[in-house]
Amino acid sequence: MRETDTAARLGGDEFGVVLPRVHDRDGMLQSLRRVQDSIHAPFEYGGNTYALAASLGTALFPEDGAEIEALVNTADMAMYIAKRQRKEAPK
Repeated sequence: MRETDTAARLGGDEFGVVLPRVHDRDGMLQSLRRVQDSIHAPFEYGGNTYALAASLGTALFPEDGAEIEALVNTADMAMYIAKRQRKEAPK
């Protein structure tokens, strides 16, 4: 994340990220790829190697909503679609 970005825990295991300098879907997807790469990168702790998985949903202002509630709902729906696709993907 960049110095201008903000991340917050929304509740449970859900987090939100605000990217104020992203103005179009291509920029958002590029940022999303960086976040995914960071989350999925294996890391070592206590002599063991771990890898995390995450389902990410996105929303872009104002295309996906002009109010915070609409943006969060759009991102939430996208996250659940990604979660379902990850579970259905062949392993």
